[in-house]
Amino acid sequence: MFLDVTVVSTNKRVWSGSAIMVKVPAEGGDMGFLPNHEPVMALLRPGTVTISPTSDTGSAEDVVFNVTQGFVSLYDNRVNIVVDDVIETK
Repeated sequence: MFLDVTVVSTNKRVWSGSAIMVKVPAEGGDMGFLPNHEPVMALLRPGTVTISPTSDTGSAEDVVFNVTQGFVSLYDNRVNIVVDDVIETK
């Protein structure tokens, strides 16, 4: 089982695909999500989002973004990350 992840900024879709793990900089502290995680909605602070994609996305390397504020929602293995601005770092 995998996570279906979408990262969007205010003006474009930044990344989407399947992942085995996602880490985000939540307001209350960093959070990590694996498949079958309980539903979550949280505010994001500026920091680093790390996505560990599945091998079918074409790369086994983590995808890393520096993000500004925003929010994350997780429900039924679907992770939506919405931020004001994002800079891909890796």
